[in-house]
Amino acid sequence: MKAWLTIWTSPRITIRKLVDAGEEERGLVLAALVGALYGYKQFSNGKPLFEPDLLFLRKFWPAVAAASGFEGAVINLVFVYVGGEVFPWVGRLFGARSASNEVRTALCWSQAPVLAELALVFLLNLPLNILCGDPRSPGFSPHLDALVNQVPGLPTIFVALIGFVVIAVVWFMVIFVACLSEVLRLSIWRTLGTVVLALPLSSLLSSLLAVLFRLMS
Repeated sequence: MKAWLTIWTSPRITIRKLVDAGEEERGLVLAALVGALYGYKQFSNGKPLFEPDLLFLRKFWPAVAAASGFEGAVINLVFVYVGGEVFPWVGRLFGARSASNEVRTALCWSQAPVLAELALVFLLNLPLNILCGDPRSPGFSPHLDALVNQVPGLPTIFVALIGFVVIAVVWFMVIFVACLSEVLRLSIWRTLGTVVLALPLSSLLSSLLAVLFRLMS
């Protein structure tokens, strides 16, 4: 539990201890949770990552939410494994010396702020879905507007949530670069150069693999 907290304040020290202790597996669980919660968030926005093929399941919003969450978990894990190969390879151009499992551990554990943000969004969105139904349905927005009007403090909560999301995203970027800098054994500036090249490439390869998986399934 301590690592979940210290990664926020001492990312370099924490990620070094996690790598030395071989905590990649727990990191993969974290990454899967982040992906699943992101998938649910997309569903709550009316844009699920995946919908079941059977028509009656598509009309059953918990099934669509679960399918979108599962797809998000798979996509994030694919990104972690692809990035575990791409980041060390690109990093060698800048003098990096790291193993794939070390980079995977950094890619997973650096997502702790994202997990906190998405978990909070989930805790707010799930009751709204239960009360207002499927966000893709025509009646969702009127129900949501009526609920917002009935709860005076709800707009303030939404504003506070937006502020927390911004802070979490910024802090994720800081932790992400710090963790990679530690495992790649590079300066911050060389790490940023690695991220600029490796992140788009990892995302592209992950997307291609996801599309290929869908075509084959």
